[in-house]
Amino acid sequence: MVIREDSKKQSFTDKVKMICKTMSRGFVLAIIAFCLIVFTYLIVYFSDQYFGSKSGDSKLPIYSAYVIVSPSMVPTINVNDGVVVQRVDKQGNLNIGDIITFASKDIRYSGLTITHRIVGKQTIQNGNLVYRTKGDNNKSEDSSLVSFSDIYGKVLFKVPSVGILYKFITNPFGFIISIIIPIIVILVINIVKVKQLVDEERKGYV
Repeated sequence: MVIREDSKKQSFTDKVKMICKTMSRGFVLAIIAFCLIVFTYLIVYFSDQYFGSKSGDSKLPIYSAYVIVSPSMVPTINVNDGVVVQRVDKQGNLNIGDIITFASKDIRYSGLTITHRIVGKQTIQNGNLVYRTKGDNNKSEDSSLVSFSDIYGKVLFKVPSVGILYKFITNPFGFIISIIIPIIVILVINIVKVKQLVDEERKGYV
């Protein structure tokens, strides 16, 4: 009988250790995966900037992201949606219908960063192309033309409502909560699993 109790205690301890080890391993793997993604992005970013500076060509980042704060592109892109933008290296890579993010010279936007659709393009006296843009939800086109040098990139895809999360996390209170909640969830999961094991062990002794 004593041997059986020792065996059960040992089994219970092993199970608890296994749960903790599994949770720790999963947490570590998640951190490693995140670090690899960030590290890869940084390599690509700094390599691109380095070779650009070596050739005397100061470039924008290959990819960048923006949060939409106005309804000018509804329903295609809504307020608080995020957009991922890819740098455009040649004017010929932009076509009518593409959605671009650019530094606007339109007096209505006071030099803000705008994301609108290309609705026309024309060649000016120096041979460069300029683009006419319009928000899908606007009744009229933007009053000023967009030069290629003012374009940050072409929109690849949108991430719905990511701006809400961004605002929450960038708020000090939200940042603290976003750290505390995952920790609490992990602790609760471990406590529940350990409690289940304790209950199973108690039933085994009855």
